Amino acid sequence: MSYFTPFNYVAYPDFLDPTKVNIMKNITSRVIRKLSTVDDQTLYYLYTMNDHESIETVSNSLYGTPNYYWTIIVINKLYDKFYDFTLSNNQLTDHIVGKYGSLSAAQNSFRYYIKASSYTNTIVEVDQTTYNNSTDPGKYSISYFDNELTINEDKRTVTVIHPKYINQFVSLF
Repeated sequence: MSYFTPFNYVAYPDFLDPTKVNIMKNITSRVIRKLSTVDDQTLYYLYTMNDHESIETVSNSLYGTPNYYWTIIVINKLYDKFYDFTLSNNQLTDHIVGKYGSLSAAQNSFRYYIKASSYTNTIVEVDQTTYNNSTDPGKYSISYFDNELTINEDKRTVTVIHPKYINQFVSLF
């Protein structure tokens, strides 16, 4: 129990009796306070994951153990290790087929975009009729398939902590 000794107390409402307040240790205070160190860009760099890499294999190649995969999750503020990170080609294909029914359905269906107004550069998604009736020269469309590929590629680059600082980071958290 000595681990929690330095933690501050916080008033926490009693949801069974709104007139009461429980005084409890704020077990999140250390994590919240320490997350500010995640913003120090001198300790981190961008890493581009290959097709068959998982965050465990990235952890293993950078830090010599797959057990530090959670550091990549914390640093990137991503929480679903299966869908917040890049999918392999096979996983992406399965995802697209599951979502759209088939690859050809995803390749032959489109999302349509036009500029919100002539006074802004904001792009909005519209239906096909609005798209077809628009005279905006900057309008464009993208297939659901290409959209899923772009989303997956955007997840390929993650921020990682420099290996020489990993032990300090782990002990901090």
